[in-house]
Amino acid sequence: MRRLHTPDDLASIADTSLSGVILQRFTELAAYDDYTFDELAEFWLIEPGDTVEDLEAATQLRIVHDWFSDARYPDPDFSPAWEVLEAHATCYEMVFITNDAGYGIVLWIPQYGTDATLLAMCQRYATPAPPLVVTT
Repeated sequence: MRRLHTPDDLASIADTSLSGVILQRFTELAAYDDYTFDELAEFWLIEPGDTVEDLEAATQLRIVHDWFSDARYPDPDFSPAWEVLEAHATCYEMVFITNDAGYGIVLWIPQYGTDATLLAMCQRYATPAPPLVVTT
């Protein structure tokens, strides 16, 4: 997995649909010019070979584990903790708000080469993303 800090970090992403969605989110957050990007959010790009355990350790989020019990996806008692999980053309966008000020952690999860448990969970819970409105 890779932490994305600026739009320059998108240059090595071959999937133009994925990089386009992430670039749009960078652009939207740039409107908050009183803050640096790192004060607003963390973007994490999941890469082939990344495990859920690696991801949970890096982000300090309980992604496939219930936050208030021992339930783990696909346990029927599992309750997701993300705020938003949307399906884009080639990826999923999973958003966690981690404090009262609205700080977010966003996971970009490709629909290919992804940990099977994470991918199954995204397929189960994701809603279709609205069309992107490109801002400049």
